[in-house]
Amino acid sequence: MPLSPQPEVRCLLALGSALLGYGLPAHRVEESMLRLARAFGLDITVFGLPTVVMVTSHFGDCTSTYTARAAIAAIDLTRLDALHALIAQVERRELDAAQAEHEVRAILTRPAAHAIWSNLVAVVLVALGGALMLGVSLSDALWAGALGLGIGVMLGLGADHPTLARLTPMLATVLATLASCALFNAQLVAHPLVVTIAAMLVLLPGLTVTLAMVELATGHLVSGAARSIGAVAVFLQLGVGVLLGLRLGHIDAARIELLPPAPLEVASLGALLLATGFAVLLVVRVRDLAATLIVCALAFFVCRGLGGWLGVDVGVLVAATTVGVVSHAFARRHDRPSSTLTLPGVMMLVPGSLGLLAVSAAALHDPTRAFDMGIQMALAVVALSTGILLSAAALPPRTSI
Repeated sequence: MPLSPQPEVRCLLALGSALLGYGLPAHRVEESMLRLARAFGLDITVFGLPTVVMVTSHFGDCTSTYTARAAIAAIDLTRLDALHALIAQVERRELDAAQAEHEVRAILTRPAAHAIWSNLVAVVLVALGGALMLGVSLSDALWAGALGLGIGVMLGLGADHPTLARLTPMLATVLATLASCALFNAQLVAHPLVVTIAAMLVLLPGLTVTLAMVELATGHLVSGAARSIGAVAVFLQLGVGVLLGLRLGHIDAARIELLPPAPLEVASLGALLLATGFAVLLVVRVRDLAATLIVCALAFFVCRGLGGWLGVDVGVLVAATTVGVVSHAFARRHDRPSSTLTLPGVMMLVPGSLGLLAVSAAALHDPTRAFDMGIQMALAVVALSTGILLSAAALPPRTSI
């Protein structure tokens, strides 16, 4: 048995590490790799973690295990679509192992689909839309967009410096919170913490928490636990950043609260802006933009309608199930990855702001409020992950990506 992996194994490792890096849950990654291995005629065992994928090849009585590190990257639905098409090409015997390996690496090294300025605009749209949905005034929402722009610039500057990139989210949180407090003291904003949270929406790991819950529910305990701990670490880091900003800005714990729901027409505008921003950040292809916005609107209106009637948890559960079923039907009809519509729809439902509020309240010595918000977030995450699993059971996706 050769010490270096064969082209088939190298292709599998490249595929698995890419899928993990783009945020797919462990069971989806393992299913995709096994599907590609069957096309290659390999007998393998796969084990995926959030940052590592392991492949054990079986050749008669000999086995060899190889590992690959998965670098965490932003979700890129265009590249995921290309990887989905590549697996199909291998299954149709249009590509051999060496060609498939070359194609995987070519997909991963493509230039970014969007310019830097478009990502900055998307961050502003997410902050502005999130602020409107959280119930603040238009003036506060515009300031949230401005702070979101600042956070986007800081993230862009730190992207090429790994050491700085680890500190950028916390530093951006401190500065955004401090700026929001200064605007409040100058009587330019009425709800400084809500404005800060809206500006920070791109930093919150709500999707990570949801994926972790899905992994735990599907029996991938190691991966789910590791992803959960990573999300908690991010919440704590951002919570400390908010705490420092509030202390420096002289804002007390009484300001930590969620506002009443915004009027439907205002929240609808906010949802449109939020969905458009997410579509850019997730690198949705232009031809999929209309379908993406429709699914996001469906998630918003189902959650809003049922949430006001039967409770937020029920609204999230039904909305997530609806998004999953529609996404799987779209994927089956057009032979596309189910994640093309699932991920944008789920992003409209993730409760990351509640987690940050819970951490901030705990840091400011308000355990009752922290506990209440933490429970609300936990219930919402469970409802969201359950909806995803229910949709997969009701209409199983044809492919694993």
